[in-house]
Amino acid sequence: MKNKITVILGPTASGKTGWGIKIAKKFNGEIVCADSRTVYKYLNIATAKPRGRKCGLEEEKDLGCRNVQGIKHYLLDFIDLKKVYTVADFQRDANKAIELILAKGKQLIIVGGSALYIYALTRGYKFTPATPEEQMRVSQLRRELEKMELEQLVELLKGISPKDFSKD
Repeated sequence: MKNKITVILGPTASGKTGWGIKIAKKFNGEIVCADSRTVYKYLNIATAKPRGRKCGLEEEKDLGCRNVQGIKHYLLDFIDLKKVYTVADFQRDANKAIELILAKGKQLIIVGGSALYIYALTRGYKFTPATPEEQMRVSQLRRELEKMELEQLVELLKGISPKDFSKD
């Protein structure tokens, strides 16, 4: 028999965390946070990030575990703001947290506002790592774009997708 998974998806500050905690308390569960912003340390404004103390076990700490109202939340507040954290990184880390939760016999609850993150878990997306050449091209493009003024970026986008800038 497969393990049942509870998924709560919705916009910021819509009550997802509260519902996740209620369900976790009722069904002996733990939560994997599926949000592209709450993974970051110090990014508290506009995220409605739940606050809690760090969990005690080393493998839990490595997975950004926080105890919020007596419920363990994984992948929360553990990535440095300067680090790039991709959906592939999330998928890898979330799968580790899921294994840990299920090994303890706990109910798995996924709570978040990033549909792509949730789909990466529930639909089994496969991600191919970028080659070193692709990574270098992306880094170079990023450096070039960061030097541009807003007006230049808008003009660039108009050239790429004119219909998005039409007045129709």
